[in-house]
Amino acid sequence: MATSFSAASTWLGRVGALRRRGNSRLAIESLPDAYTALDSVGLYAVHVSASPARDALLFDTAKNSRAKKVTLVLNRDTTEVAAFLRERGFTSRGAAAWPRKINVLACPPSGQEMSMEQSAAFPTLGRLIGGLQAIRRYGLKAGSLYLVEGADSWLSWHNSAALAQEADYLAHWCKARRCVMVLFLSYHRQSDSPLDRSIDGQDPFSRDSSGGVSLHGFHGAFTGVAYLSQSLGEMVWMAKFWRVQDAMVTAQSQALRFTPEGRLAIALSTREVGASMLLTRDEHRVLATRAAVEAEEWVPPEWEIVSDHDAMTAACQQARGATVLLDYSLADDLDGLCRTVHELRSHCGRAIKIVVRERGLSMRHQNELLVLSLGANVVASRNLSLAQLQCLIESTQGQLSTRPIIDDYRTALAAVQSESARGYLNMAAFCDYVERLIERRHVLHLPHAMLRLQLCSDVSHLEVLQACALLRSGDICSADADFLYLFLFGCPVSDADIVLEKIFDSKLNCYFENTEYYGVFKDRIAQMKAQNSRHPAPDYTDVLAAPGVPS
Repeated sequence: MATSFSAASTWLGRVGALRRRGNSRLAIESLPDAYTALDSVGLYAVHVSASPARDALLFDTAKNSRAKKVTLVLNRDTTEVAAFLRERGFTSRGAAAWPRKINVLACPPSGQEMSMEQSAAFPTLGRLIGGLQAIRRYGLKAGSLYLVEGADSWLSWHNSAALAQEADYLAHWCKARRCVMVLFLSYHRQSDSPLDRSIDGQDPFSRDSSGGVSLHGFHGAFTGVAYLSQSLGEMVWMAKFWRVQDAMVTAQSQALRFTPEGRLAIALSTREVGASMLLTRDEHRVLATRAAVEAEEWVPPEWEIVSDHDAMTAACQQARGATVLLDYSLADDLDGLCRTVHELRSHCGRAIKIVVRERGLSMRHQNELLVLSLGANVVASRNLSLAQLQCLIESTQGQLSTRPIIDDYRTALAAVQSESARGYLNMAAFCDYVERLIERRHVLHLPHAMLRLQLCSDVSHLEVLQACALLRSGDICSADADFLYLFLFGCPVSDADIVLEKIFDSKLNCYFENTEYYGVFKDRIAQMKAQNSRHPAPDYTDVLAAPGVPS
């Protein structure tokens, strides 16, 4: 199968730069040569999916090469290639910064991915030889560097033996012509999902494709093999092995960042350097819904304002590390807010920053926990000024969200919505209600509080129950012969004192001698049910008008 190229910029000739000496290296700043240097003769592979990181590595490696001649093979059309080159300073004035002799070849993708069956129909080495012959037409010279983006279509990914044979042929081809070639491969790679889990404790280099094809023999022919992938959304350079002359490093990894100029570099931890490095190229971008900044006299002019949550989802299709400011201004729109947060985190990955700003009303504790569990980084109080909000946004920069994300936001939303019960329930109904909520609690780990209050000797149960003003849906009470029981839905134990004062209008000392608090109460409910089965508690249902009783 022959492969055809078009010359986006063919043999650019002398552009004023002096001949560079020494070996070339992959363009990752601050990473030692042992991990990135390229021998004058050899075959290297970098497994990396289409991303800004791949573009930075590919173009900057070509731009900074010290080889006598560089051939850059790109799997894109000529218009896109020209735009990328201009973006990186390749103009009539800026070309002097590039190698003095460079070929840029465009091999536009066909638009249709070949199936395993179609791939198997081609003979081993057929497509590979066709691709090499197409490159050869533009001249070969000892000491040349070939950076090949589109070599995936040259290889037989369906067959382990064929892959090994093709890699061996390619290594001998480079040795015979005394050149070095780097293949940027994306066909066989780790998952490029934005929500990749951590690879700690796993061997990322032993993973086979879905068809069970082993890469062991394939990699054995290379001088060096590395992966540029993601772990929890962070760029990680992982060298399976990398040979430079007589030295070799194996199984090494290093987190990467972008410099402000857009180059790849080690994620240094010093404050002076680390603060200026970026997880993604768009990390300084801020988008906000109109309601999130409504009524503000001044908004930073670089902020992008969109109409609503749906428009925000559409605007962030290509976002990876931007900051998104959403509003919580309507209690009835909690479903829409949750859907937007979940879609943004699932689609854009771990590096995007999601800030939810309260506007006009405060978010209940369980709802705040809900949006955080769905992917929000932080919830900004409605009392924060815009200046304080900017400080909060600044504090999220450089962060990666590491919380596990619930697959279905509707399941999480249902877990924070209480049942219709409120007020007094008899002891049996009280225990059944609390048990149902305990079963739902595992979805979101929502905190609830239960209180057991001992009545003063001169106060009747009915008097206290009538004084118990439960206004929030999900808050219920009950009583047995000795105690009053309160269950507060979505209320942390730390807030129970404040809520209790409101419920009894600051008259706790008039009604109770002692109060016990329970944050974990599954065993207590079991004891109450057993006690009630032996000695049924009084039932005041006919006296107290319960606003709602669960079915």
